Amino acid sequence: MAKNIKYFFFLITFISIGFWGNGQTAGNFKTVKNVRVSRAYGYLLSQQYSLNRIKEIFPALKQQVIISSSNFNVAFGNARVNMEEYLKGYLGESEFQKFIMDGKDAIRKMEEENPIGLEDANAYLLEIDKRAKGEIPNPILETLLHFQYLNTPSNEFSNGYTKVYSTKNHPKAKGLDMQFKVPLSWRSMEGDRPNVVQKFVTDYGDGLETVVLVVKDLGQDFTQDEFVKIFLEDGGKSFLPDGSNLISTDRTKFDQNEGFVIVFNQTRETLGIKVQMRVMMFYIVYKNKLINFSCGIGSPGSDIELQKRYSQLAPLFLSVGRSIVFNSQYK
Repeated sequence: MAKNIKYFFFLITFISIGFWGNGQTAGNFKTVKNVRVSRAYGYLLSQQYSLNRIKEIFPALKQQVIISSSNFNVAFGNARVNMEEYLKGYLGESEFQKFIMDGKDAIRKMEEENPIGLEDANAYLLEIDKRAKGEIPNPILETLLHFQYLNTPSNEFSNGYTKVYSTKNHPKAKGLDMQFKVPLSWRSMEGDRPNVVQKFVTDYGDGLETVVLVVKDLGQDFTQDEFVKIFLEDGGKSFLPDGSNLISTDRTKFDQNEGFVIVFNQTRETLGIKVQMRVMMFYIVYKNKLINFSCGIGSPGSDIELQKRYSQLAPLFLSVGRSIVFNSQYK
């Protein structure tokens, strides 16, 4: 049995590499994201092909195949549809179909050399049930999650696909022991500037949305009451970057500590390219430290597109803020 179970996993790897090889014919297909998406899509395609073959070869397992497929599709069905649209956008319809057929042909040839036994089929169905619960290798899982929740990103968080980030012992955190949750599909990176503890980028690091955590030491006995007073004096305008347009300011608490949520628009230019930004910023003072979460959404398109994307992501940003825990106050 072990030999044939390994065969299934080899199929997954093979089809992914096959997709990539065919994809090189498209001009700008050879990028990190495109390779990653093609492999994740190949993972799904080879899985579906294998399930169909099990159903054909072992009719007694037909009901279990239907159940396992249904459970997986409930968890990741949107991912396949959205990845197809993404790949078609790069390859074009005809090249995409060739991409699919070449991959299926490779699987068929390998299957002729590696017949599937009943015991192997049952074991594979158990494997599919585990995948439906998120037991999928990195970065395929993160890629599937991004495309599964492409239009409803806050559901990734609410459905429990999160990871916990802690600032404990980070040299830029200045002794701050704080933790919070972020979606699994976000990629975390070390900050490359002073006071930037960590940054998180959507779409496993290839997205246009970023969350940046900044911690500054105020260097004095600065109370939360003083922080609130200063903030309220001008409605938070003094905390805005130059050239920003304030949209809203809300007073709130983060794990029992006073804070504010500011939303503003900003235009940023890099190498002659202007990008419209909508930023939701969390400001918190805790033990003489100013903590700033900058949740930014970029769009090279219209204001309407920016507003649409912001409407999708704002609930997710707020969920991240609500997950903040200052561990030292519970010790």
